[in-house]
Amino acid sequence: MAHTRYQEPETAESGETAENAPGPRLVLFGQDLTQWRMPGIFAVVTLIVGLVGILIAGQVEPITHAATPTTAPALSAPPSTAPGSPAVTPTTTPADDAAGTTEESVTPANVELSTDTVDFGSDAIAAEFDMTNSGGEAANWTAVSSSEAIAFSASTGSLPPGETVTLRASLDRTLIAEGELSETITIQWGDSRSEIAVTGSFEDNPIIHNPSASPAELKVSGGACSPTQSTVTARIRDTSNIESVIVRWSPDGATSQETPMISVGNDMFEGVIGPFTAAQSATVRVVAFDEWGNAGGASITVPVTDCP
Repeated sequence: MAHTRYQEPETAESGETAENAPGPRLVLFGQDLTQWRMPGIFAVVTLIVGLVGILIAGQVEPITHAATPTTAPALSAPPSTAPGSPAVTPTTTPADDAAGTTEESVTPANVELSTDTVDFGSDAIAAEFDMTNSGGEAANWTAVSSSEAIAFSASTGSLPPGETVTLRASLDRTLIAEGELSETITIQWGDSRSEIAVTGSFEDNPIIHNPSASPAELKVSGGACSPTQSTVTARIRDTSNIESVIVRWSPDGATSQETPMISVGNDMFEGVIGPFTAAQSATVRVVAFDEWGNAGGASITVPVTDCP
């Protein structure tokens, strides 16, 4: 802004008097207003305006406009309590009941068995064991066996949490092979399972069917009479293999003699007895042994008479 300044009159040079010296000059915006020779009141107004301009130019500082920030300033949260008051811990209220509720985890079903082995021994036909659900959900279980000879009092069921049920397993010995029993009972629920080892034994003696001697009557040896020997036959069956068959007889009624019998097919075995040295009602006994050492026998009587 241009300044209006007041200039003192220059000192009169030699030869000039005060009266002749020029008066004071009024300069506004670089213009000398003295030469305008304005009326007195207008000169006064002009002077005042110039002084005001000088004051404004000397006191008012220019305003600098700062750039508007692109990011809003962070707002500080107001204090939760007034100065001097005890601190209060803020609480969070769930948006709704569902959001504020945490569902408790549930333990899956788990079936525990009272035993891991069932032994039927050599003659038992039934055994029992317990099942307990130690989980938090119902156990939908199924019982299966590796052998058709084993059946259950129930093959499926649902066991609530914390409860116990007794299961009965039955063994049909007519459906198992002779010897040692080795089977498995499996309890399944969901993707889980537990197993029980089944043990026992099955002893089955060989059975001799319809033993006979041909000829049925014999003569004492040493003479011209005959016959003095007879062929004994018998049908022998067993659930396991027949190891050996013999026929026992006494030539004199006092001592014992054994004659092997051989297989002739279709479970038939035969062997020869005689000659006899004494007249008697000879007891002839057929004995068969299976591969497990079990024995079965059957007897017939063969008359032996003297030769006349």
